[in-house]
Amino acid sequence: MEAGFPFSAEWVLPSEYGCEKKVLAEIEAYVKRADPAFERSDNMLTAVAEACLNAFEHGNRLEESLTVQVRMTADERKYLFQIFDEGEGFAACPGHLQPAERVTGREVARGWGLFLIGALADRWACGRSEGKFYIEIEFSKQRGAEANGKPVSR
Repeated sequence: MEAGFPFSAEWVLPSEYGCEKKVLAEIEAYVKRADPAFERSDNMLTAVAEACLNAFEHGNRLEESLTVQVRMTADERKYLFQIFDEGEGFAACPGHLQPAERVTGREVARGWGLFLIGALADRWACGRSEGKFYIEIEFSKQRGAEANGKPVSR
C-alpha cells in the first residue's frame, strides 16, 4: 500500500471469523506510514473489526460463500470505512443505549457491537447500496466539531 493522501483500498472477505485480521493489519500498516501522529488507530481498528464480525455473523450468517466488502478512503481530514454484507440489515440504525441500561438487564444482551462502534467513532451510519447492507464508520483527524459519536441517517 502506498502511503499518502488521498487513499482508497478495498478488500473482499469470506464470512469467516479471522478473515478480518489481514485487513486490519494492512490498515494499521498504512496509517503508521501515512499518518504516524494519528492517535486513534486502536479505536479505529476495533470499530472496523467489530463491523466486520457483525457482517460475518449477523449479515451473512457465517455462510462462507457470502462475502463482506471493506472499503477504506482516507484524506487530509478523515478516515472513512464502509463494510458491506449480503444480509437483510435493519431498517434504521438504533440509537445508543447507555451502558447502565445494558448491565441492569433492561435491554437484551445484543447490540453491544453497535454501542462500541458508536462510542469509538466520530460518526456512523448504515443503509443499503448496490443491493447490499452497509455500515459506514468515520474517524475525523480533528477530533471536536464533527466528533459526536452519534448515528446519522443518509
